[in-house]
Amino acid sequence: AVASLLDNSVVPAFIGSNSWVIAPKKTKNGKVIFANDPHIIFSQPCTWYEAHIVVPNYEIYGYYLAGTPFPLLAHNHDYAYGLTMFEN
Repeated sequence: AVASLLDNSVVPAFIGSNSWVIAPKKTKNGKVIFANDPHIIFSQPCTWYEAHIVVPNYEIYGYYLAGTPFPLLAHNHDYAYGLTMFEN
């Protein structure tokens, strides 16, 4: 039933997504490698808003959806995170 709704929708579905992580013990430099691609289709106005925020006790570089107070895909010197979107 969901598939037929998507087939008849005037709005395209956001189908597909991927993320992967390689553990430190499997990398040459001993650090984590993280990759994330949520496959959100191009749109106007833009889906993602890029920002690098630096204040005395906090730093984050990431991608925001309009109206969200925190990035949904981001990293700093200590951590990284992302999301996948499959049949959202």
